[in-house]
Amino acid sequence: MTLKTVSDISSGMARKQNETEDAYDRRIREAKERLAESRSRNVSATPAPPEPIEIPVPKEPDEPMTTSAAPQKKSLAAWRLVLIVAALVVVAMALFPPWCRYSPCSAAGYAFILRPPAGARMDTARLTIQILAAVVVAALLSLAFRPTPNNS
Repeated sequence: MTLKTVSDISSGMARKQNETEDAYDRRIREAKERLAESRSRNVSATPAPPEPIEIPVPKEPDEPMTTSAAPQKKSLAAWRLVLIVAALVVVAMALFPPWCRYSPCSAAGYAFILRPPAGARMDTARLTIQILAAVVVAALLSLAFRPTPNNS
């Protein structure tokens, strides 16, 4: 293994840098020549007028648009699912109502309707609000997922 001196390394680096600079200068020179050539060719030519743009106009459909059976079935299935889930949520709320203790009603949690917590009474105000909220959400979702009539 031979050891190179600092001067050998620096002279090699300087040689590489000179070669790189020469290649760079050559590319710049060639690019300038190509640009000058293209300018000299385009001086005599007049620019072509822009071509008109055609905007496609949609045709009127010959037949009335009908919905296919697949989206109709999917929509009906989603609507039924919303109604079934809403009914199950209301039944679960009725089976496990909120309970409260004492006169100013401190919450006693939720328990099965046939096994209320000791010394607690059903919190009917909170149960009514819960059921109304579930019905409103179910109504909005059923409107969003309602099936559209088929025009066939």
